[in-house]
Amino acid sequence: MANMAVGGAFYSRRDATRVIYEILCLARRGASKTQLVYGANLNFRLAEGYIEFLRSKRLLFRNMNERQRGVYELTDRGERLLDLLARVEQELFDSLPSPAEESVGVQSRVLRTGL
Repeated sequence: MANMAVGGAFYSRRDATRVIYEILCLARRGASKTQLVYGANLNFRLAEGYIEFLRSKRLLFRNMNERQRGVYELTDRGERLLDLLARVEQELFDSLPSPAEESVGVQSRVLRTGL
């Protein structure tokens, strides 16, 4: 069972949309694959799958930083999707941080809904 209401709180394992949201938040400022793995709390195999999916949808692209290391960044489409996902989460759970706040420290959290 992925979701359950316990004592007025809504506990959920992250779904793919939430993982994508977290990756996009991290990539907003540019992030290496390692930063995406640790920031989104994924293993490298899962992260690679999400990264390739996001690249295939033209939401994420790989750029080279000043040290010639690969950095993932958002495309314009990725920015728009991140803003849309943030607005949906804001409507559902208005205590969540904005994407700018999220990109500073993405963490898994228990969502309180008062159900």
